[in-house]
Amino acid sequence: MSESKSQLRIGFIHPDLGIGGAEQLIVNMAVALKKQGHNVIIYTPYHDPKHCFQATIDGTIPVEVRGAIVPQTIFGKLWALCATIRVIFCTLYLICFGFKFDVVIVDQVSPAVPLLRLFNRKCLFYCHYPDKLLCVERRSILKKIYRFFLDYIEEFSLLFANKILVNSNFTREVYQRSFKYLSKYNNPEILYPAIDFSSFDDTIKQSAPVDSKASPFFLSLNRYERKKNINLAIQAFAQFVKESASNNQFKLIIAGGYDERIAENVEHHKELLSLAKELNVEDKVVFKFSISNKERTQLLQTAQAVLYTPENEHFGIVPVECMYMKRPVLACNSGGPKESVVDGETGFLLQSNPSDWSKKMDWIAKNPSKAAEMGQNGRKRAIEKFGLEAFAESIDKSVREICQPGSKKNN
Repeated sequence: MSESKSQLRIGFIHPDLGIGGAEQLIVNMAVALKKQGHNVIIYTPYHDPKHCFQATIDGTIPVEVRGAIVPQTIFGKLWALCATIRVIFCTLYLICFGFKFDVVIVDQVSPAVPLLRLFNRKCLFYCHYPDKLLCVERRSILKKIYRFFLDYIEEFSLLFANKILVNSNFTREVYQRSFKYLSKYNNPEILYPAIDFSSFDDTIKQSAPVDSKASPFFLSLNRYERKKNINLAIQAFAQFVKESASNNQFKLIIAGGYDERIAENVEHHKELLSLAKELNVEDKVVFKFSISNKERTQLLQTAQAVLYTPENEHFGIVPVECMYMKRPVLACNSGGPKESVVDGETGFLLQSNPSDWSKKMDWIAKNPSKAAEMGQNGRKRAIEKFGLEAFAESIDKSVREICQPGSKKNN
């Protein structure tokens, strides 16, 4: 193996290796780098073998749990502070007892970056979205003071990264507005998330034939969080059912990450149940929690379409999965989906209005051949733009650039 293609030792630091878009990206990145010939290990304060991606438990990607000695919250509060401390402990373990990594990839919790640089570790930071913008509830004086320090530390710590990547042009624009000083010195590059499409193909091969007599359904795939705007899917579905008698045969399946440790997950599920009952569709709305990869693939394979409801989503991997599985996707006309979904060709980009969504759902139900054509267009776009091969080459190039002697990113 030549010097330019030498094998690298690459570590990852991620705060909570559960099931979600950020976790899927990190796992796919680790898999992609391993396929490029590198040695990879993920360090995390939390990893539940019963609630994670398959690659982290089947031996594909080694995972070490470090930093779990620190609690996740203090009396149900201070999530961000505890996550930061847990990651710092995890980082210290990597520095003191881990391998001498050529590059360490960090995401979500940026204070790990200056700590790594202090001990002469090269660091790439992947920004899903500025953390300072994820905390919108700041009414009390104490919360404002608490977040002021966390927000300052976030921007300050990112100054030390050798390289910063973001998941979409939308996120880069938000990053530049949020970190005006930082953008002068470390402007991020775009690396779209990717999907290992082979995992979908393998699951389909091993699955039983699709039951053609099963009730048709629309699918919502999101974590049980209020910011995912799942209410919109239920409201649109309720209007869709009222459009005509033939629509009564349809169901709405809501599936996604659900963790009983997180109060919002539990509370929001109850809110969605109440909304479905209020709109008289409780018998047609099915809730599923933390589904397996196999069930996820089967749902995508058999859905009429996917309703992707978050507004201003940073990127959103679900629309890409949906397109690969040849299903039309309905998404809000904002954020990352504007870069993945082609309106009118692979799905529809809509305002957050239940009536607009209901009309497009009705169109899909009444025009199966045109909906199938959309699905074919989506499959082609997903493979060309969001395949793992192109993603692997891009992230491989980024980590090698950091390690290249004489590179500005090497400092």
